[in-house]
Amino acid sequence: MDRRQKALLKRAMAVFVPLVVFLTASIVGADVYLAHRMVNPERRAVINTPQGYEQILQKPIWDEKTWPGGGSTTMSGWLIYQDQPAPTVILSHAFGSNREELLSTSFRLWDQGYNVIAYDLRGHGNSSTVRSSLGLGELDDLRATIAYAKELKNEAGVGLSDGRIGLYGIDMGGFISLTAAADDPAIKAIAVDTIYPSQDEWYRYLTKAQIGSTGPPGSSLVEVGAFQSLLATTLGFYGVKGSQPLTASEAFSRIGDRPSLIITSKLSPLGAYSRTAAAMAPNAKVLELDRTRSGSSLIKQDAMVYDDAIVSFFTQATDFIPPARPKYTRPGEAAKAAAGGKPAAPGSATPAPASK
Repeated sequence: MDRRQKALLKRAMAVFVPLVVFLTASIVGADVYLAHRMVNPERRAVINTPQGYEQILQKPIWDEKTWPGGGSTTMSGWLIYQDQPAPTVILSHAFGSNREELLSTSFRLWDQGYNVIAYDLRGHGNSSTVRSSLGLGELDDLRATIAYAKELKNEAGVGLSDGRIGLYGIDMGGFISLTAAADDPAIKAIAVDTIYPSQDEWYRYLTKAQIGSTGPPGSSLVEVGAFQSLLATTLGFYGVKGSQPLTASEAFSRIGDRPSLIITSKLSPLGAYSRTAAAMAPNAKVLELDRTRSGSSLIKQDAMVYDDAIVSFFTQATDFIPPARPKYTRPGEAAKAAAGGKPAAPGSATPAPASK
C-alpha cells in the first residue's frame, strides 16, 4: 500500500469509525429508552370505586382486597360479591390503564348475579409492583387470582364462588386471559377485547406505539428482528420475566368449544392484530365495534352498548348462567309484592361481608 492509499484509508476511517460509533450509540440509546418507556407506563391512580353503587343500593356489595400474586407480588383489587355462591368473573384491564375503567362493566356483571374481581396489573393503578412485565409476570398474577377466587369465603365460612370462573380482559389483559383459560377447565367462558396473535407481536406493536407510529404491522424499523432481539435482552435487564403466554392460535386450540368472545376495534391500531388473532379462533364469536375499551374511553351510549355485549355474552354462555338471586329492596323503599300488588315489607337480608 503506497502513501496515497494509506492517506485515503486514514481519511475513510476517520469518517467511518465515528459514524459507526454514533449509529451504535443511537441504536443502544433508543433501545434503552423504549424499554424504559414500555415497562414504566404512565400510572393513573384509582379514584372511583364501587362505593357509589353501594350507597345507592344501601347494602354492602364490595370490599377492597389484597391477595398473593405471582412470585412475591401482592395484588390489590375489588371484590363485588353476591349473597350466595355464584360464578365469578375476573376482569383484567388494558395496558396503560387501571381497574377503574372496568367499574361500569363490573357492576353490570354483579347486577346479573356474578361475583366480580377487578384488579390492577403490575405497574398500573394502585399496584404495589413498580414496573410492568408486559404480560409475563401478569400471567402468573392472573393464575394466582384465579386460585384466590376459587377459595373465597365470607365471614360465615360460606364459599362465594361456585367453582365456575369467567375471564374478561383488554389487550394485554385479554392476551394473558387466553393462556390462563387454556389449561384450566374451571374457566367456563372468556371474553377478550383487542388482542394480538403472539407475545412477539405485542412487543413489536408496543415498541412502535412508543414512537407514535400508527402504521400497519411491519411498517416501522423498530419492528425488525435485530432490534427486537436487542430489546428483548434489555427488557430482561429491567426484570421482565415470568411465564410465557401462549400464542393466540395455541390458546384458542386448547380452549376448544368453550364460549369465547373476541371484540375488535375498527379504529384502534391494534385492531389489525386483533383481526389476525380472531382468524385463529374458529369457535369464537367475533364482534367488531368502532371503539372499544382498548385505547379509548367509552362514554354514554358507546359504553352502554359495549357493556351490554359483555353482559349478554356471559349470561348466555353455556354452563355459566348465574343462579337466581334473592330479591331485595332498599331500606325504606316500598315494593309491591309479586302477587296481589300489596306492599312488601321494606328491607332485605344483608349478606355477611366477604372476609379480608
